[in-house]
Amino acid sequence: MRTITESIDRGTKNSKWLSVHYHELAQKYDGEWVAVHDGRVIAHGRDLERVTKMLTAKYGKAYDEIAFDYITKKRLELIL
Repeated sequence: MRTITESIDRGTKNSKWLSVHYHELAQKYDGEWVAVHDGRVIAHGRDLERVTKMLTAKYGKAYDEIAFDYITKKRLELIL
C-alpha cells in the first residue's frame, strides 16, 4: 500500500509526463480526454464521464495518481 506522499509524487510525475508529451499526444488523440499513468496512456475518449468510470473501476485507489487532460491541437483560450 502506498503512502499519501507516494501517491502525490506519482500523480505529479504523471502530470509532468503528460505535459512534456502533450504535442505528440495531440497528433494521436486530438479532441479527446487522455489519462496517463506510469508514463503511458491508459485510457482516452471523447466522453470524460465514460473514461473516468472505467478508470475508477479498473484502478480503484490508484485513480488519484492518474493525470487527465483534454488534448487538442487547437490552442484553447480560457477566460478566468
